[in-house]
Amino acid sequence: MKSDHPVVGVFGHYGNHNLGDESIIEASISHIRLRLPNAEICCFSLRPKDSARRHQLESYGIRFVSEGYGPLKPEQAPPADNMPWHIHAEKVAQGINPDDYSTGDSTLGLKERIKRLPLIGTCTKVLIRTIHRSQTLKNEAEYLLNSRNYLKKFDLIVVAGSNQFLDNFGGAWQFPYTLLKWTLLAKLTGTKIAFASIGTNPLEESLSSKMICAALRKADYLSYRDEASKDLIESSSPDFSGEIYPDLAFGLDCPPVEKKDAREKPLIGINPMPVYDYRYWCVRDDGQYHAYVVKLARFAERLITEGYPTLFFPTMWRDNYVITDILNEMNPNIRSKIEDS
Repeated sequence: MKSDHPVVGVFGHYGNHNLGDESIIEASISHIRLRLPNAEICCFSLRPKDSARRHQLESYGIRFVSEGYGPLKPEQAPPADNMPWHIHAEKVAQGINPDDYSTGDSTLGLKERIKRLPLIGTCTKVLIRTIHRSQTLKNEAEYLLNSRNYLKKFDLIVVAGSNQFLDNFGGAWQFPYTLLKWTLLAKLTGTKIAFASIGTNPLEESLSSKMICAALRKADYLSYRDEASKDLIESSSPDFSGEIYPDLAFGLDCPPVEKKDAREKPLIGINPMPVYDYRYWCVRDDGQYHAYVVKLARFAERLITEGYPTLFFPTMWRDNYVITDILNEMNPNIRSKIEDS
């Protein structure tokens, strides 16, 4: 150990108000505390403000963000906002960090008008793109240096579960690059790195596969959450070998649920996902999305007609789009009987 107590980072592409991801992180934190009661635990996430507030731990951003990436202590995290979900959704869709809303740039309208001018607009776009790329490289170099210095105190980084070996959301320079750069930073600072119960999808870019494989060759531990993930990764290289353990969220210690009277019909909860939804999914397919919405609408109508109390609930804010579409597809008379979620 680098100090008189172990320092452990729980790392992942989380912080996006996703119930599944946050369950994985909470389960990981609780089990580290159980086995290493004197450990100092820190969160490494996409949104350190949210993680510091939610998990009450020091947090650090896994990517550069202009408003700051930490380290951030819980008392430094702003309180949660009570913004209506649809406004929240619109702002995130515009690329605005949900933990750092602002009133906007008053010069935005002028900039957009200049860009639309013939020739001048084209030159302006090229200039802005060049400046942006130069600034991006400068920011990334500064971020990597600061992250390396921060990582020096850590004994172990646990890349905690979820579907992190993928590139269909953002390409090679999102998930794969982030995992590779943090693995290399860990090796530079003598910090062990473990990939625990990780899931994967077929990688679309050859560069993504090279980045993931390079990271795994440096890893100190590797396990998968399912057989398919193991097969996909290990078929790419004979160097890799890991056991299969269930999704870390199953290790979450939840309070017992009070049983309902056996004579009552069970409450049915439906959590729709934005699969093929152009507002979120990596692949847009309006036909399949509409078919999905219609099937869930008919399913809910049947449940309600047969007397089952039913509610729709989101596990991430983008699910609300799908819930709205399903409700609009349902018979209004039946829809009115849905439980208030």
